[in-house]
Amino acid sequence: MGRKGSVNLVLPKNSGDLSFFESSISILFKNGGQMDSDNFYQRIETILAQKEVGIDPTSIIHKTVLPRYFGLIFFDKSNSLYYLTNFGFDYAQSKSRQKKIDIIFDVLSTSSFGRNNNGVNSDSNVEPPLVFLKMLIKKKSISIFHFGCVLFYLEVLGLSFEESLKKVNDLKNEIEEKKTIKDQGGGKFFDPKIHIFFESLKIIKKSKTRGFYELEENVLKEYDDDINSFIINNSVTKDSNSDNIIRTNFLEQKNLSVLLRNVIDQFKSHKKLKDPDHFLHVPKEKKDSTRSVSLKKVTTKINKKSNSFSEKERFDLGWYGERYIYNLLENEFLPLISDLKLQTNENIVEIIWFNKGFDDEKNWIDKSIGKGCDILIKTNLRELNLEVKNSFDNISFFTVTTNELRSMNENRQDYFLIKINKFKNLLNAYKNPPEIRTIQDPIKILNNINHVKSVTLYV
Repeated sequence: MGRKGSVNLVLPKNSGDLSFFESSISILFKNGGQMDSDNFYQRIETILAQKEVGIDPTSIIHKTVLPRYFGLIFFDKSNSLYYLTNFGFDYAQSKSRQKKIDIIFDVLSTSSFGRNNNGVNSDSNVEPPLVFLKMLIKKKSISIFHFGCVLFYLEVLGLSFEESLKKVNDLKNEIEEKKTIKDQGGGKFFDPKIHIFFESLKIIKKSKTRGFYELEENVLKEYDDDINSFIINNSVTKDSNSDNIIRTNFLEQKNLSVLLRNVIDQFKSHKKLKDPDHFLHVPKEKKDSTRSVSLKKVTTKINKKSNSFSEKERFDLGWYGERYIYNLLENEFLPLISDLKLQTNENIVEIIWFNKGFDDEKNWIDKSIGKGCDILIKTNLRELNLEVKNSFDNISFFTVTTNELRSMNENRQDYFLIKINKFKNLLNAYKNPPEIRTIQDPIKILNNINHVKSVTLYV
């Protein structure tokens, strides 16, 4: 919520139609992932005219709101530029609806919708898409009226999620309640648009009860744990709900620790691990990089599960990520080997993983410190430096040390950064495998300020 008694929560105003949503993404993708606003709006206007839809300036802008709201497009207002984010590029290249749904759930787990959202000027701790999906888990089916009421109770009355659900269940006169909420400025909550998008993507479906919605069966089966882990009110101030929030965070951390331990147990049991989905990422040198991902502007929230691990667990996550890549290299996983761009007459002679043996020693000290990388590959012609960054979920940004930056700068074309996302997907409970991105000469990323989330400088 914003201030109790006020309405600071803003929802997207556009139609929620999937075709407009995907058209915006497709236009940017076909133009290298970046366009100035005038050209972008002209392309949108052409599509609206073809569909015989209103093409006034406001309508054109509104058609771009939803993909921005869901973090697939970023609008840089100061430079009047539209960009595709990493999520946007992945969505544009998705071959199936299931993959698109998976990307949307990655967004839901890592982005903010109530505050600092690029699509709407909202200033609230309430996360509407998460509220909607969590209501469907709790109540099986809901109406848009119920959803609007709960948003109002969370935002204006300052109730907890459970209190809001109970208040909805206890309503005696829905017509009178809707009138009361509208009189207090909450009428917009009954026209959210979010459900239209979710239905068109087949995340939800109409229930047998008229006006009600429920989760698609495959979504309920695949993402119920993700939805249950959502924190729908990202309050960081001390208020009447703070104890509930603390308990929720404690349970989330406990569950994450169990998940991480299960992944580690799979390593130790020597079970065959899943081969990753593979994405080659080659950053452009020029300033207006076609792969310009505004990571510093994709606001994350408390749902970001990497923030919940203990220091020991973060070390384990990093080292098991290194081990995963080392195993792929040892097993000659072709997509990863191809990323190293070996010459025709070049062969790998030795693979040196500095932290090899970490899981056999209780008080292991990171052996890669000072090396500038995690894995060193010796070929018959040169040495290749590999730095591995591992994320349990789908998190785009990562940190680098001074030694790593120095080594990147010294080795340039012989330095590769390997980013692992969705490491938790090694568990058989997840259908999709982890994802890896290989970035050659990663110091090029610094040539485009939009790639930088934050930086610490010494003077």
